[in-house]
Amino acid sequence: MLTPSLTTPSGWGIIRDKVIHYMQGLRVALQREKYSKTIQTRVGWLQGVLGDFRTAQYAPGAEPRLVGGVLDYAFMPKVQAILDDNSDEATSRKDIVARLSDVMPSLINEWVDRCKDELTTVVAQPLKEAGIKPEGDPLTLAVTALWCARCSYYNRLNHRWSEVVNHSCLRTDNTPNTTA
Repeated sequence: MLTPSLTTPSGWGIIRDKVIHYMQGLRVALQREKYSKTIQTRVGWLQGVLGDFRTAQYAPGAEPRLVGGVLDYAFMPKVQAILDDNSDEATSRKDIVARLSDVMPSLINEWVDRCKDELTTVVAQPLKEAGIKPEGDPLTLAVTALWCARCSYYNRLNHRWSEVVNHSCLRTDNTPNTTA
């Protein structure tokens, strides 16, 4: 049976480099695990904030609002800065949720504008080919519709501007098909 004992100075000299290397690797692994758990928790808080914005639009007198998914916002620099912040004032759930809630309205508007710009670019060519020169927003024209090649293959369901943003196939497929 082996019993633990203190290492002698010569024994420590032999194993020192291996022990230090092992402990440094262990420290890095523990730091990564702690960071991963922290980010997972904070992304959950982001999801809750987005859920609050979605439900707020159904309150009496509230205007409907497009709100993206968690991944639409999680990679935005402002959100990443909040999620990665490890300062003393950003450690509690209440503080981080408050900061996320403060920046969300502007980020939601930024996300909607970006989606609208991308879809306007997609729709511009078919409208041009059809000889239609829109004076206003081409996404609001009656002849503008987007369809999904994945789920609409047999039934050709057309999606209008506001609903296309929330259509799951078009959000995951970067090459939407258009009809005008």
